[in-house]
Order: sequence, then structure tokens, then C-alpha cells
Amino acid sequence: MLLGPLFPRGEISFLLDRNKVATTGDRLVVEQAMYRGEDNEGRPFTVTAASAVQVSAADPIVRMKGLVARILMSDGPAELAAQGGSYDYNREAVDVDGPVTFTAADGYRMTTGHVAIDLKGQRVVGQGGVNGAIPAGTFSAERLVADLNARTIALEGNARLVMTPGKMRMP
Repeated sequence: MLLGPLFPRGEISFLLDRNKVATTGDRLVVEQAMYRGEDNEGRPFTVTAASAVQVSAADPIVRMKGLVARILMSDGPAELAAQGGSYDYNREAVDVDGPVTFTAADGYRMTTGHVAIDLKGQRVVGQGGVNGAIPAGTFSAERLVADLNARTIALEGNARLVMTPGKMRMP
């Protein structure tokens, strides 16, 4: 491999000894995984994970660390970040423990605790407290429920909203 650049050819051949190649006991191990696409409105997005591991074929859970999702909105980029989570491909669901933060270029930001995402049902539930800010003020609640199809978010349990006079803007 080191001498390859000295002898320009179209191909390089080598043999691997299967007894000396490093192996893993996991079914799937990926580092710096990235998924790219466009949403229904043609906005580009990426979802990245610093690492993703599936222990065995019998276990439908893919455990991920260093999760970041980005999308280009009409007002600028938006980002969702979490330390880690798991994807269950049998249930088509993602569970994220720990803080999940959302920030957008237009002044929206939010932090919540445990988040459960039902990909098939297009529903997100954040528990363990939620707080954030919008251009018109700040908010907090015990949990949030989002319907991704309807594009609605409901704050539940001890919900509080503090409005800043003169900051309300209409879309």
C-alpha cells in the first residue's frame, strides 16, 4: 500500500488473513453516519450520528451517540441536537434520553428532556420538562406533544408563557 503511488497502475491487489483482521461482535457498527434528503416541501436536511451500533440481528435497536439533525428553513437553518438515542426499526420509533435542544435562525429555541418520536404516526412527545423562547417571549411546561403532520405543538402540565409586549409578529 505504501509503494502504490510509486508504481501507477489501475489496480492494487492484496490479501487479508481472516485470522488477523479485526472483527466486532456487533452486527452493525458505523461511525460518522449521515442520512441526507429533502422534506415534502423540498427543503434539504441531514441527520448525523457520531456512532451507531446494533448488537445483533435479534435486537431491533440501533443505539446512536452524538445526534444532530439540520434542515434549511425559509428563515435560515434549524438544528436539533442530542447526546444519544436509540432507533427501534420494528416499532419505527426513536427514543432520546437526556437533553434535546432545538435552535432556529429566526429566534426559536427549545430544550426538553426525554423525547419519544413515533415515525409512523408522525408524533413527538417530550417529557421531563420543556422550556424555550420564541421571538414574542418564553415558555415552559412539564411536557410537549407535537403532531408533525398537522404542524402543531401542545404544551401540557403547568404550561407558562411570558409574552414581551411589541414583539409579536404574524407570519
